[in-house]
Amino acid sequence: MKRVLIIGSGGIGRRHLRGYAATNRAELAVIEPHPERRAEAEALFPLIRSCADLGDADLSSFDLAVICAPAHLHVPLMEGCAAAKLPFMVEKPLSVTMDGVDAALAAVERAGILARVGYIRRVAPEVLAVRQQIGSGKIGKLRLAYINGSQEFPKYRPDFQRTYYARPDMGGGAILDAASHVFDL
Repeated sequence: MKRVLIIGSGGIGRRHLRGYAATNRAELAVIEPHPERRAEAEALFPLIRSCADLGDADLSSFDLAVICAPAHLHVPLMEGCAAAKLPFMVEKPLSVTMDGVDAALAAVERAGILARVGYIRRVAPEVLAVRQQIGSGKIGKLRLAYINGSQEFPKYRPDFQRTYYARPDMGGGAILDAASHVFDL
């Protein structure tokens, strides 16, 4: 059984907690600085541990971390995981500025760990099919692509006006959050 550390238990953190819990193949722990949110995660999920700060967790006891904190906190969390040689997946966007990103990436490389950014749309079946058609030359040489992307906020982010999503300084907003998927493609 893998030991997975979820860093941040807001909306996306809870999605990861639900997903890992449903597999019955992971022991879960949470780092959540907000006491109320941490208590909710403790009540909703079978956690082996919860704490308020990365420094309170024995990172060497985990197999994987999933960084779900707001994007303006990603760089120091990535550096902490790299220092502990803990493989991680970090939610997108990687950061809200380039400050510290090169140093964090260098730390990951020095640690020799697997690290990924959570751009899941790149592996959607329709995207893989189009990528294959472009690569094979079936549709000719690609010169221009129009991509329309949208999201039904009331369904997927009902609280978007009260969360990081409404705050570009925390990694939210149309460009860093939603449009970055299109840029990744």
